[in-house]
Amino acid sequence: MQQIKYAATAWNDIKHSPGWFGKLALLALLGFIPVFGQIVTYGYVYGWARDIAWGVHAPMPARLFGNEDGKLYSRGFFVLVVTVVFLFVPAFVGSIAMTMVGAGAAYDAHSGSVALTPALGIFGFLLALVATVGALAASMFVFIASMRTSIYDRISAGFQLKKLWAMFRYDANGALRIFGMSILLGVIGSFALSIIAGILSTIAFGTSAPAMMGLMSQGNPSSYDVMRVLAPSFFVFSLLMFVLAFFATMYSVFVFTMVARAAGYWTQQFNVAQWRGQDDPMPFEADQMYRQAQQAQYAAQVQYAQAQADYAQAQGQQVNYQHQQAQRAYAQAEAAQQAQVQAQAAQQAQAQAQAAQQAQAAVPTAFAAESLVPGAEEPTTPEAPVSGDAPYPAVGDAPQPASGDVAPEPAVFEPLAPTASPDAYGSEADSGISTSSSIDAAPSASDAAFDFADGRGAEGATNADSANLPR
Repeated sequence: MQQIKYAATAWNDIKHSPGWFGKLALLALLGFIPVFGQIVTYGYVYGWARDIAWGVHAPMPARLFGNEDGKLYSRGFFVLVVTVVFLFVPAFVGSIAMTMVGAGAAYDAHSGSVALTPALGIFGFLLALVATVGALAASMFVFIASMRTSIYDRISAGFQLKKLWAMFRYDANGALRIFGMSILLGVIGSFALSIIAGILSTIAFGTSAPAMMGLMSQGNPSSYDVMRVLAPSFFVFSLLMFVLAFFATMYSVFVFTMVARAAGYWTQQFNVAQWRGQDDPMPFEADQMYRQAQQAQYAAQVQYAQAQADYAQAQGQQVNYQHQQAQRAYAQAEAAQQAQVQAQAAQQAQAQAQAAQQAQAAVPTAFAAESLVPGAEEPTTPEAPVSGDAPYPAVGDAPQPASGDVAPEPAVFEPLAPTASPDAYGSEADSGISTSSSIDAAPSASDAAFDFADGRGAEGATNADSANLPR
């Protein structure tokens, strides 16, 4: 937003108003009326400033007592009270400071000299500086408070220090420019009025200077003669001072109107049309709260996104960790299975080794058992019959049954189960079988041991023994 030139803009508005000089002169004359004149002046000027704050561009009102909105006097009274209250405190403090400074220098009647009290004088001087700074600050906030009072038409709106401070902080540069303009115009006016006052006093008393010099040349004139000579000069001087006071008052009204009009332009930036109650947030405060809410929402979104990223990262790490754990568990399971298979194979190998050791250990035991059997002899193979003996019948020579006879069933010989125990052989008296027949029928324990050692087992030994049986 482009900065407004408050001094130039206010001056243009004043000089383009019809009859502006006469209106300022009338307001200056009203200033000589105590209280009432100030109420009318404040109400008139700040009513015009309120219009520009609302965005209404219009010249100065045509009539001073027009009271178009019906609030000329109430508005002027509220602004007057606000101004007095704001300036009363620093003025009161300043008067106390000046009293302390004056009391710091006491006249000593005995010595006829001035006795200074340094502590009291220094404290009073510092207090005077504080009062001056306070007066300047109060003067700067007076136009802000007066604008709020004029807009709300309530005196309490001018004493809301928090709102005043918020408006000042929003555009302190503009407020300081207006305050600087008022100070500059005041200094210029004071300097110009002092020069004019000196010139007018010289003119007034200059006309009576020749008569006064002639009176002094006659000797010791009386006071009556002096007053008679100076009376015309005093009359002219008083008249000139009254005219000067009028123009000084008119100038102060001009400065006051400039400041009020500039304050109206400064208040216009706060969008007065959207103001609600005097305690409600102003539009710029609502915008600030909205921006703060947006910033807080954005920060919350960033935090939420960061939290989601952290959660996803943590979840990914957890999944990776679980995957690694699963792979580790699977590898451990495979290793355990392989170890189990190896253990089973080792157990089988150990069982086979133990069986082989037992078989090898059983061989001498079997031979020793056979040697201990009483009457045991080595089996003999049948010898071929000699001549003179009856030969074995041939297959074709076997007797055939006659017709009508039933052929006898062939005898079935069941082989004896082999056993390595010496009790299997028994005694001839108990079994009723000859020793040679038992040895021929049952294989020895040594044969069974050799068969088992050769991998045939008990089944192989039985089949071999069955093959050796006589058919």
